[in-house]
Amino acid sequence: MMFKILCIDDKQNNLFTLNEILSQLDNVATVLAISAEQGLSILLTQEVDLILMDIQMPKMDGFEAARLIKANKQTAEIPIIFLTAVFHDERFKKKGYEIGAIEYLTKPIDDNKLLNKIHLYQRLIESEKQLREQKCYMQKIIDLQEQIVIVIDDTRMISANQRFFDFFGYDDLNDFHNEHDCICQLFLDKEGFLSSSFSEQEGKSWLKSIFKYPDKVHLAIVKHLNTDFIMMVNSSILDAEKNLYVVTLSDVTLIHSLKEQFRHEALTDSLTGAFNRTKFNATFDAVTSDSNKSVFTLAMLDIDHFKAINDQYGHQQGDLILKQLVALIQDNIRDEDMLARWGGEEFVLIFFTSKKKIIAHIEKIRLLIEEHSFYGLQVSGMQSLNSQKKVTVSIGVGEYSAGMDKDVFLKQIDTALYHAKNSGRNCIVDTDDLPAECDLLAEYNLLAEYNLSAEYNLLAEYTLPAEGSK
Repeated sequence: MMFKILCIDDKQNNLFTLNEILSQLDNVATVLAISAEQGLSILLTQEVDLILMDIQMPKMDGFEAARLIKANKQTAEIPIIFLTAVFHDERFKKKGYEIGAIEYLTKPIDDNKLLNKIHLYQRLIESEKQLREQKCYMQKIIDLQEQIVIVIDDTRMISANQRFFDFFGYDDLNDFHNEHDCICQLFLDKEGFLSSSFSEQEGKSWLKSIFKYPDKVHLAIVKHLNTDFIMMVNSSILDAEKNLYVVTLSDVTLIHSLKEQFRHEALTDSLTGAFNRTKFNATFDAVTSDSNKSVFTLAMLDIDHFKAINDQYGHQQGDLILKQLVALIQDNIRDEDMLARWGGEEFVLIFFTSKKKIIAHIEKIRLLIEEHSFYGLQVSGMQSLNSQKKVTVSIGVGEYSAGMDKDVFLKQIDTALYHAKNSGRNCIVDTDDLPAECDLLAEYNLLAEYNLSAEYNLLAEYTLPAEGSK
């Protein structure tokens, strides 16, 4: 590729001399302009690598031409060497460098000195051109990526690929910086996702957390065009000394939605929409391992005479009751509380508070169920089940505190439920109100672990209700 030099001088013989001197260089082509105006016109139509320009010219001198060249975005990066036989004073040299010249040479000029300088700048400029071409080539590759790719430091976004601008609707980096400094300012703060929070001591917390937990999948919620997009975020160090990082964002909204759907289906009872026993066990274990939530209340409820309802009105009608029951309960518990189907017509409720604070509300739920008109069950094609028979529940309630054995605690709740059913149904029995013989449950649990069947059977006579009494 030829190295093109524009020579501007109002003297024809000077241009001829420059052309002869420069012809000694390899891969160099010269373009000659007899005035500053002609030189400016050439710059607008041709690509030039270097400008050699005289200062003293009629109409427009070299200084004024240089100002116009540097003011134009298209030509601002072209290096300028001033050549002059008149302006030898240091103040003119200073003026030339302030305008943006890379060299200020006074005539008469030594040919070899000029050739050496031109050759040096030729190599430097060609190297810079190659770097720009490589950068442009790499940028094109990055722009073709489906991922959003950005470069940031601790506080500000430095560059981005075209995918970023297309996705968020910005014209360029300056357009983005008119509204934001960093990509994280587009993040929505939500638990479990990268946060936009900033700490002067720690820098961007979201970036720190990526490097602190490199094996974790890091997700961020980005709101754009009134839609929440789930982005998987990865980062690597580009320049440690300058604190530069490459960050990629991949749109995984659909994948995350499907994952959440599958997760929901795996933890949810397909009939009623309540959580299932798997979810209950996971929540129970998580809560009991959290010292900040070591006290909570568990209620186990069972629909009274549900077998008779199924036998009389059919299982479809029984399923309908289960669905309505779950909807009724979920409408009357807090978001942080949890309802799960234990099995059949049994359900469990976890209230993240003490029994003393929640027992009245549990009684309210029992009354709401008793007074609710369960629809969809027909008697003789006209009357609803509710006109013939109330749907009620029996409930066992207990409070868990740190250190309690899970199996013993659940057996106590289950026993309280059976006592509620044996006490006339449609009532609540607290584990604290169980008969004294129920204290043998702990010993029963210990003996059962060692398969002491005789002792187990003896204790079972005192602690377990008769079969079929449910």
